[in-house]
Amino acid sequence: MCKQGKPLERQDVPPDQQWDTRGLFENEEAFDAALLEAGELAGQGLGLQGSVSRSLDDALTCLAWEDRLLRRVERLSCYAWNLLIVDGTDRANHERVGRFEDVKSQADAAASFVGAELLELPEGRRVEMEADPRFDEYRPRLLSVQRRRAHTLGLEAEKVLARLDPVISSREHMQQLLLNMDLRPVAIEGPDGATWTMDRRGYGRALRHEDRSFRARAQVAYYESIAAHEHTLSALLSTTYQSDAIVARARGFASALDATLFREGVPKEVIERLVASVDDLLEPYHRFVDLRRRRHGLDSLHGYDVRLPIAPIPKTDLPYSEGASVVVEAMRPLGSDYQDVLREALLGGWADWSPNRGKREACNACYDVHPYISVAYRGDLRSLSVLAHESGHALHRWLLARHNPFGAAEVGPFLAEIASKTQEFLLAEHMAEHGASPLHRAHAIAHLINLVANGFYWNSQLTDLELVLRQHVEEGAPLDAGRVREAYVGLSRRYLGPHATVDEEEGLEALVIPHMYLGFYNYTYATGTVAALELASSLRQGSDEAGERYLNLLQTGSDVPPCEALRRAGVDLSRPQPFETAARWLDERVSMLEALLERVDGEPSPSSKGGSGD
Repeated sequence: MCKQGKPLERQDVPPDQQWDTRGLFENEEAFDAALLEAGELAGQGLGLQGSVSRSLDDALTCLAWEDRLLRRVERLSCYAWNLLIVDGTDRANHERVGRFEDVKSQADAAASFVGAELLELPEGRRVEMEADPRFDEYRPRLLSVQRRRAHTLGLEAEKVLARLDPVISSREHMQQLLLNMDLRPVAIEGPDGATWTMDRRGYGRALRHEDRSFRARAQVAYYESIAAHEHTLSALLSTTYQSDAIVARARGFASALDATLFREGVPKEVIERLVASVDDLLEPYHRFVDLRRRRHGLDSLHGYDVRLPIAPIPKTDLPYSEGASVVVEAMRPLGSDYQDVLREALLGGWADWSPNRGKREACNACYDVHPYISVAYRGDLRSLSVLAHESGHALHRWLLARHNPFGAAEVGPFLAEIASKTQEFLLAEHMAEHGASPLHRAHAIAHLINLVANGFYWNSQLTDLELVLRQHVEEGAPLDAGRVREAYVGLSRRYLGPHATVDEEEGLEALVIPHMYLGFYNYTYATGTVAALELASSLRQGSDEAGERYLNLLQTGSDVPPCEALRRAGVDLSRPQPFETAARWLDERVSMLEALLERVDGEPSPSSKGGSGD
């Protein structure tokens, strides 16, 4: 396991630290053959067009064909993206995803007639279909078609949009290609005379260095390399927002925001409540910023200071198997059956945990095979937290697949981040409760605070930013790099408060964040954090009812509106209470941390190391 210095190359990662993808395809040849088979299966759609309305048997045949095609496409997707997730430096992995996306666009276009023909069914035939038990597993599909009736175009238009989807949805991938493959990072000399390369990883390491002047130089150098591509990145961001707006208006929506929220079934009042609430709840966040500033004796906290730990980080070097066991133990409130599946996920070939070069931390899932977990494990609290986060996604997808037909075993971004965040909170609370010393407990509580500070406040800021930039584009104004910088810096200064200084070059950060290129994903991290905080608090109280409600939430498919599913679990994000509770929780934990740090300061300094920060 690589802990310090240069990470492993992918080919040097031991097999026992990699996930086992043979459940998807035995080898590359099997994947290539499946690509061809999927293309052939898509071609069968031509012979099925026009048959949905002929008889119930014909409609059933079409739905079964569509289901089979989409399941094959999902398996292909999981395999292709798995290889890219663990090594983004290999051009073959990017090429493989490109080949898959071409087949996916064929499949989507081929299947587009099914929804269009279902919409044209006479009312009597639709009632017959709903009453026939043979259609039970396709009921979520039928309900989805009816819900989207007013925003579905004609067959030919739907085919065109299906063909365009890989192009439209490739913006995050293009941004990552530019940053990971084409970016030429600036190199600077460190305090010890060594050369530091200011790519994303090198910059992250530099921000934890004790030499403040070096950190300041590192920030300037890092953003210098981004600035070399700022016009390309801002054009990509602008094009992303323009294309979203065009498709939304074509479907009869007033804006891309309306289209995104409708697609997932989230009321607009949720995002409006988030933005309205956070503005009145910034004081606890400002207190935390000020605490970090005071701990390091700074006049003002700059961007290059925010990775500094508030207290010395206790030495933690848990082997992966022990770290996995800690995560499993922290999930005790969810029951032994849940823990058994989680143990299998972490230790039974689902996880790829070596920190090799070019790796992304993520969870990838397939209905017919177990999910896959990619992390860069280094034996510290940050690694444990990421392991809890990604395995939370995995268990959610696993439970969905076990309790729903294929058409309903999916989850949109709004609910997706809740399971992952809940596991993170349960782990951090477990670590704070069982810490070996005041220092260990202080470190865990600081980590907890960061989960809320980053999850709720930081992503609320990004949501605010995305709303501002998208409105600008949808009103017909150009979105250049200067405007993106200005908007980001202005919001950062308001959110961080009077104890922080935001340098002008930090405005480029908006162009680096992958989720800025997705359709309103940032807000789901903020709402997911707030919901998960409330759910984790209920779970830790130990009531069987809370555990049952939570597991029911994870098992609820897409045929139930997400806000309704969340309300059944006990959280209503249309009301201000969950947001106020999160802010109050943060304020209390900041006070708790201040008291613990006084004890830490009064004790002899234990051996510690630089780490991921708190």
